Order: sequence, then structure tokens, then C-alpha cells
Amino acid sequence: MGRKPKIVDNSPSLVDLSNEDILIDGSFYKGNENLLRGKAQIKWTPQMLEEMRVCAKKVLHFAEEYFYIVTEEGKEKISLYKYQKQLLKAFNNNRFNVVLSSRQSGKTTTITIYALWMVCFQNDKRVTIVANKESTAKEIYARIKMSFEELPIWMKPSVKSFRNDGFDLENGSKITVASTSTSSARGTTSNLLIIDEMAHCSNDLMKELWKSAIPIISSMKKSQLVVISTPNGVDNKFYELVEQAKKPDSDWHLETVNWWDVPGRDEAWKKEAMDAIGSKDDFDQEYGNVFHEKGKTAIDPAELERLKAQCKDPILVMDNGDYKIFTQPKEGSFYVIGVDVGEGIGRSNSVCQILDVSDLGNIDQVAVYASNSISPYNFGTRIMGILEDWGRPPILIENNNNGVEVLNVLSKTHNYENIVTYTFEGMSKHYNNDNRLGIHNHTNTRYKGITNFRYWANSLKALKLNDLDTALELVNFVRLPNFTFSKRTDKDLDDRVMALVWALFLLDPNLATKYFSVIDLDDQGRPLKIKPLIDNSDLIRKSPIFQGQVSIYKKTAINTNPLTWVGRFDENHNPQMDEDVANFAAWLAGWDGKSAPPTDKPISRPIKPTESDKYEGDGYMPSILF
Repeated sequence: MGRKPKIVDNSPSLVDLSNEDILIDGSFYKGNENLLRGKAQIKWTPQMLEEMRVCAKKVLHFAEEYFYIVTEEGKEKISLYKYQKQLLKAFNNNRFNVVLSSRQSGKTTTITIYALWMVCFQNDKRVTIVANKESTAKEIYARIKMSFEELPIWMKPSVKSFRNDGFDLENGSKITVASTSTSSARGTTSNLLIIDEMAHCSNDLMKELWKSAIPIISSMKKSQLVVISTPNGVDNKFYELVEQAKKPDSDWHLETVNWWDVPGRDEAWKKEAMDAIGSKDDFDQEYGNVFHEKGKTAIDPAELERLKAQCKDPILVMDNGDYKIFTQPKEGSFYVIGVDVGEGIGRSNSVCQILDVSDLGNIDQVAVYASNSISPYNFGTRIMGILEDWGRPPILIENNNNGVEVLNVLSKTHNYENIVTYTFEGMSKHYNNDNRLGIHNHTNTRYKGITNFRYWANSLKALKLNDLDTALELVNFVRLPNFTFSKRTDKDLDDRVMALVWALFLLDPNLATKYFSVIDLDDQGRPLKIKPLIDNSDLIRKSPIFQGQVSIYKKTAINTNPLTWVGRFDENHNPQMDEDVANFAAWLAGWDGKSAPPTDKPISRPIKPTESDKYEGDGYMPSILF
């Protein structure tokens, strides 16, 4: 420990000791009375010496008597779970440990205990803790720092340095915490290397770390390695180590922490957790210690088949097939729109998904707009027309790349008031309401969005799809090896899916309370019943589609399908066409959209377009496909 013991009899009990009772000579590190610096002299009592002897020998005694955690009631002495005791014993008895653990089970606390115990009671030990990301590394270090400061001042070595990424002690031991994205963990000589959430570390960085650090550790006969993680698919080093540890002759010792090992977790808890996370697959991944193989769809297969089976033909198709309407706007209903923006050069689509969210137990996909040829600027103009069709609802637009141009058209040219902005923790310096509208398709937001989508579609089965193209995209929207979801191959599309994800994300509690009046919440804290902040009935009544008219905001080519009705709205309209428009409006207003269209369409002229019907001039021409 680097101190000359001076034993003092008849001293107070260990609980009642103050710094004045303990110190003969010594100063505090930067004024922190929980940290001694230099060669401090301690008044040792027989009780202290006995506790030092027992703690150095028994890590469980050290943990249960002197390790503190932060709870809702504040700082308190830890009460170890049975599995935590088993883990500490395994770390102490085995050189190479792999821990397969359920999420939020206290595994990080356990490795903190072991790391502190080693550096406090053994000289010249170097402990390196590596996390999958910087924020996790900082969280681990904050726990270590707090727990070290809470130890009795007579128990812990004096401090040489106390940095943001670790500390050095006078006994020659030290702890360093880093993320896999930093270089501090690579090429480091460590007596104990701990890798937290290993399965979620980048494969490339993990390969580099493994290549540089493991040979050094292996060459030291008493060095130790602990890797610990929840599963994350089968295409990573952690999965390889778990499988290797199952072999009888393996050097690796496997410990498994199941969700039911944590006190308070029962079948009722499992059901709540499964509902909150979105699906059984996700629960198995996060809590069930199941290694999912890549290629599974985001929607459970049975539910995906149900969604496909209920798809139907649109009642109205405009923009040469790009804009499909399945249900007319209804007075008393209200809507949300999600948007994914493409380049407009024939590859990915620019998509609007329009959902009726009046009944959150039956969320209806009422319309879809999808085009791979419209430019972002013209798409912004076209969206404005779609918004008018559906009562000017809240709209959430992906703002990556070309999405910014669409947002500029809506916000600056049309001054649209209902553009949603979503920010997430960690981006506040660069991403806020003042400098960026919409939602950024980032790892965090994409994960939250898809989890939310799976909650409504998988757990609640509240989503009703009408568009078969959307359902078919979902067939190829699958889990990748890193457990993220995306299109199966580069040849597949996921634009309709992501627009649907953003539309449903408007039901995220943080957004729903801003754009709707939330009347009731379910047991997961998500909206159960909502209504618009402002009555939109008048806007719905003004909708061109509600009135049985044609809502067109872009020029389209004539569809020569014989079932296509074509009219022309320019300065030289034909009186016959005016009569056709009136007849069509009357027919559409009286048709419920559920039964098949009548065979005697009330169109007085031949419905097959002639050469003279082709667009000329600067007006707008609708193309409506029954």
C-alpha cells in the first residue's frame, strides 16, 4: 500500500472514524477529502488491519461491506445478486472469462467491483476497461470514480493522478477506461483487460484490438481477460468466443446471466418488456441471450402475411400512378405523414406515407406517394398539395442529403407550420430547432424509429396496410449481421418502409405530446388515445379529395390504359370536359370505395384518351386510374 503502519489501540469503531481520527500526516488530492495523495501516514487500528487482510483475500467481503452504488434513494451499500457473486468468483478463479448477459442486469457494476478490488489490494496492476462507445466508457468510469471515492480513506491507496479516463495510484496500480474507437486500448500491456458490450463493438476495430492486445496479455502468465456482452447476431468475435467456451477443452470460462436471474423479473415483467421493446425477437435479443441470425424480417412472419393479405386496390390513382389513395379523407379523422427523400434520378424513391391515426388501435394507411423521378425541389411542391389533401397534418421528413431541399421548399417557400423536428441526445450542439427541421436518419434515431414501428405493427398489431408495394418492401426489410434493419440487398428498396417508420414515429411520446392532445396512455407510456390540438374538420372539408374533386399539383403524362379518365385544366378547357368533371365528382362522392366501381361510369365521352387530350400549355392535367 506504500504506507508505514502505525497501530493505535482503543480507537473508535471503523464506522465512526473520521479523517482526523485516521491521519497522522498527509494531504488531499486537489482538495478532495476522499482522496489522499503522496506518502500519507495512517493511524492503523487492529480492526483496520484485519479488514484489510480479509478484503485483500475475499472480493465478496470487499464488495458487500465497502462498495456503494447510486439508487433512487441515493448512495447505498450494494446488495449483491446471486449471479453477481458467481461472476466475481469466476473472475477470481479463471484467466479468460466470457459472460453472456441479459440487458440491464448489473453486469457493468460487477466488473467495476472486480477492477477496483484488484488495484486497491494488489501492487503494480494495470487494468484496462474497453467499451463499445465513448458514452458507455464515460459511464463506466463515472461509476468507478464514485465507488473509489466512497471507499474508506484508510482502505484505498493514495492517488498520483485522477484523470478523465482513469487514475494512477501510489501502489503502482492504475485503471484506464477507453472506447474501441480510441487508440489507448490497443497495444496496451494490461494485467486485466475487460471488454464491455463486446458484441456491439465494430468488427473492424475489434479485430484490430484483438490483434494488438491479446498477444501481449497471453504472454503474461497471470494476466486476465473478461469479455461481457448481450448478443448481437452471429457475425462477431463475441459469438465466436461464446461458442468456443462451450467446448470441453476450451481455455475460456463461460458464465450466462439470464433475465430471470435478476430479482423482480417474472413472466409479468417479461410481457411488459416485450411490449415495450416491440417484438419477441427483440426481447430475445436484448434479454433472452439469443443470437439471431441475419436475414430475419422486421415484422414477424405471421403478422407480415396478415398485412399483405389485407392490401387492396386504390380507389384513386394520380400523378401517372405515383399517388395512390385507398380511402377518402373523412371529417372527424386526422392524419400524419412520414417522408423519405430520394434523389429523383431513377434509383431510390421519394415517398410520402399518409396514415389515419384517429383510432390508435386501427392505424390505417390511407394513401402513398412514391416516385423515383421527381426532383427534391418539385417533391417539396408536390408534398404541399398532398398536405392540403389531408387537412395539413403534422409531417416528419428525413433531412439527410436531399431532404434539406424539400424542407426548405415547405418551410421557406410555403411557410408550412406543421413540420416536425426531432432531436436526440448527443446531437444538441449541432442539431436543434433553430438550425435544422425534420429528423436525421442516424443510428440512434433509426433504431428508435424501427423499435417504435415494431411496437405498433408487431406487439399491438395496430397497423393496417393497403399498399402492396409497401408490404413487399417489408418482406425484404431484414436484420443485418450487426442487428440493425435495412433492405436485404442493394437491389432492394426500403424507401416506403422508412417513410412508414417516420410516420409512426409521430406517435413517440416525446413527439405526440407536442403535436396532439394525448388523452390517455397505455401501460408502456405510449399514446392510447389522441386528438388534434386544433379541430381540423374545416381543413378536411376543404380537401379537394373530400369534395370529390381531383387534387393535382404536377404535370403528368397521359396514361393510355383504356380504364383511364383524362381531363385537362387549362385556359381552353373543353365544355365536354367540364361536364365530365362534374359527373365524375358526383359519382365519386356517392361511392363508398369498398364495393367494386359501377360498370356504367357516369362519363359522357369515351374514356379512352385521344391524341387531342394530351397535355398542352401551362395548366395542370390529372390522370385518374380506376
